[in-house]
Amino acid sequence: MAAPLIQLTQKDAPCCKVFNNLKRVFTSTPILTHWIPNTQMIVETDASDYTLTVILSIMTEEEEVHPVSHTNQ
Repeated sequence: MAAPLIQLTQKDAPCCKVFNNLKRVFTSTPILTHWIPNTQMIVETDASDYTLTVILSIMTEEEEVHPVSHTNQ
């Protein structure tokens, strides 16, 4: 019964690879960026019966979308 839990603690376990990849992405890619004046702004919204989400992003000169702010209620 404990074998699956013990396998998760091994360094070569598949979940360790996924976790390390997520850690690398979250620490190397900007999650939020600063607002840059005179750039195109993008407002995205999503709503359901239980929540409302808004994301404010900018479009860079390289045509990449970067989030500036988000909120969730």
